[in-house]
Amino acid sequence: MMRLHRMNARRDTAGLAPARKQSGLTMIELGAGLVILAIVTAAVAPAVFKNIQTAEAVTEGKDAITLMKNMHSLKRKPPYSGISNAWAISTKAVNPSKINGSSLVNQWGASITVARATLGGGAANYALEIKNAIPIAGCLVYVSTVAPMVDEVFVGSTKVKAVGASLNDSKAATACNRTSATIVVTIRDA
Repeated sequence: MMRLHRMNARRDTAGLAPARKQSGLTMIELGAGLVILAIVTAAVAPAVFKNIQTAEAVTEGKDAITLMKNMHSLKRKPPYSGISNAWAISTKAVNPSKINGSSLVNQWGASITVARATLGGGAANYALEIKNAIPIAGCLVYVSTVAPMVDEVFVGSTKVKAVGASLNDSKAATACNRTSATIVVTIRDA
């Protein structure tokens, strides 16, 4: 009889077995963790997105420089008549990833135009140009990437690098902060 009494003493007052200790997270702990994760993501995401855009703009700038060099080496004798997107495609002067049918496009899907050009002041210099529509977020990086390798740079209608000069950073920053960032880079026959 004593044994039975001890067994009953172990049961709780409702006559049930003792409660086991629960493991895992409560809904409140899970919710708090999700809130913290959302805050960290919101703080980090813009920096990650900016780094991606910067890398894309640098790549696009390097591709433009390579295209200019290829065009220059394939068409050594001025006046560069016949330079066009079709010519750049047919001579394989352009990276195949830039070809969309008979058009050239950048990595954002915007049009690239390759043409014969005239440098500052309308002088009949023998020059090549690339016109490229760049998203605003990548504009300044693209311009900074191509400027050291070319003679003249326009962002929209603003000349941010003149022949024989270096890039005007403040003009470039202002011009790149507009709703449209069509960039024209020009290199003359060397």
